[in-house]
Amino acid sequence: MSPGEGPRGSGKPSRLRHAVKRIETRLSLRRRLGRHRPPTAQGHALNRMAGACRWVWNWALRRWKDHYAATGKSIPMAQLSAELTALKQRPETARLREADSQALQQVLADLHRAFTNSFENRARSPKFKSRKRDSARFRIPQRVEVKDGKVTVPKIGDVRIFQSRDVTEKTKSATFKRAADGKWYVCLVVEELRRRGLR
Repeated sequence: MSPGEGPRGSGKPSRLRHAVKRIETRLSLRRRLGRHRPPTAQGHALNRMAGACRWVWNWALRRWKDHYAATGKSIPMAQLSAELTALKQRPETARLREADSQALQQVLADLHRAFTNSFENRARSPKFKSRKRDSARFRIPQRVEVKDGKVTVPKIGDVRIFQSRDVTEKTKSATFKRAADGKWYVCLVVEELRRRGLR
């Protein structure tokens, strides 16, 4: 059957449409035996990535508030992005280079979306994030792969996961979050092709 034909005998054309779905699974971070079970190097790296994203969120929110107070206008995304790049060159904030650049840029995009939703009365104004109050999390918009029971995380490497099903679809984004019990989870947004008839 050619791409433009419908199911055999249906007499109806069909088309392929892109659809997204979410798959959540738990990361399997190996831990040493012991009462306190200290996290592995990968666990520390995930915590640092989440910490860097939280810091960028608070920094960008402060910059936005200061800019709005001074000019009465929102700070452009391009300006925030350029300032973030410059921060990585400063000794006091050079640790940001250890985090994935796309994850940090995604923070700026999420903050911009939060302000847009607030201005349109769809949500409350974005707030500063706290390490104690807010769960550790970060999102990477692309370049995350799942293969052979492992998820490839930029700047961290391959992390073994508890996988309930094979992930054969293309990964569009991945959100990593740490639960209250200290376990890390990843929520994958994947793209699949679905065939449907045209009326």
